[in-house]
Amino acid sequence: ATTTTTAAAAAPTTTAPVPAGTAVRPADAEARKRRGEFVRGESTMRSYIVDCDAENIDPSSVEFPAEAGRYHLYCSYNCPWSHRCLLARSVLGLDDIVSADIVYYRRDDEHGWWQFRPDLDPSTDADSVNNFRFVKQLYEKDGNDKEKSVPVLYDKRLKKIVNNESAEIVRILNTAFRSILRRRRGDGGGVDLLPDEHYSHVEYFNAWTYTMINNGAYRAGFSSSQQAHAEAAARYFDALDRLQLLFATRRFVCGARVTEADLRLFPTIVRHDAVYYVRFRLTKRRIRDYAHVQRWLRDMWHNVPGVAAATNLVHAKR
Repeated sequence: ATTTTTAAAAAPTTTAPVPAGTAVRPADAEARKRRGEFVRGESTMRSYIVDCDAENIDPSSVEFPAEAGRYHLYCSYNCPWSHRCLLARSVLGLDDIVSADIVYYRRDDEHGWWQFRPDLDPSTDADSVNNFRFVKQLYEKDGNDKEKSVPVLYDKRLKKIVNNESAEIVRILNTAFRSILRRRRGDGGGVDLLPDEHYSHVEYFNAWTYTMINNGAYRAGFSSSQQAHAEAAARYFDALDRLQLLFATRRFVCGARVTEADLRLFPTIVRHDAVYYVRFRLTKRRIRDYAHVQRWLRDMWHNVPGVAAATNLVHAKR
């Protein structure tokens, strides 16, 4: 995911649903690394799938037109960036429109590459499209010898990577297949994770969530100095305090309905007690100590169709 920063927001209100907090100020990546901070790289393969019906475009004129059964996700349950894509696929009802393979939760010892090893755990998959052993081979086939990450959104017909930026994949899943869903369902196309009336709220909250929560946990967990860890952990728990205030007044991030902002927040919050509390040494509090955040988490798990099915904490803890 691409590093995003945002200025401190106002306290939670109906018109500005982003909690206040101290955002991370931009700084030179190498200087931050020297201070022991974790600096996330950027994804580089950033094409889009087009809903040609909605745009009134000839499908033959675009490289990646929306088609049922043509596209495929390579994801890992234990990768939170992959998890948000699996959540979107499941909540949107795209399981039979966009296929998926779940990679093994441990990378290979020699290279540190994501691998397909159903022989080691049958709850993971072989590569059903290319029969590769490693995710990196997908990139090499596409002429990219630098990247090796998941998630990957893949075109099975052209045998090309469409996109490997998780935030953009979530947005693609929400928009590209709406006409297909509308024809199948005979209605408005089902769930919309980015309704027009909440667009600015979702965009603002996503930027805050990425900096303070999603990447905030990693900035603590992968820091290489005690000072960097302490600073990152303080920002992270300040953000959880702000979430507690937010969910004291609303069911979901933007009010009464689930949006993309909830799906992007969920992977970190659901992992905190089970994984990050110990592994990232984020031990100041557990989510169960935040009553309103825990209520939101349980609501997402039990009452939002598709969330539990797209979540595997057994993989996340390994």
